[in-house]
Amino acid sequence: MIGKRIMLLCLAPILFLGGCLNLLSNDSPQTENEDGVKDRPSDFYESVLTYTGDGYFLPYGGKAEKAEDQYKEEVIKATKDYIKKEYKTDIEVHNLVGNQGGYTVFFESKGRLHFYSTAIVPIDFREKRVKTESVWTLEGEVEKG
Repeated sequence: MIGKRIMLLCLAPILFLGGCLNLLSNDSPQTENEDGVKDRPSDFYESVLTYTGDGYFLPYGGKAEKAEDQYKEEVIKATKDYIKKEYKTDIEVHNLVGNQGGYTVFFESKGRLHFYSTAIVPIDFREKRVKTESVWTLEGEVEKG
């Protein structure tokens, strides 16, 4: 009985450290692109500075996702006009993500004041119309950027 306990006490740290050693190894498959920057595998988190909204989805956005080609240009124009009017800033739109009532638009500012943010563009799917007068951003999000 005592022999089993001693063996268990000796074996437990070895098994524990054996599992942790895998975390310490730097064998992650990284490759260099043409700029000499190492690309991370796809299962790592994306940097906030380079994230453009790709791969992002919202619940109940299926209807908008299916109709993206139909509304894309008008949604982009409505977003650019709204940000230009409200914040006097030019932007570049990176991605449109369908939401329940329209699109969430990921964008990046151009010029000296540089930030990333999102805007929400509502769509009336019954009338098949972009509600350009109702574009909005989350309170304080653009200002924080």
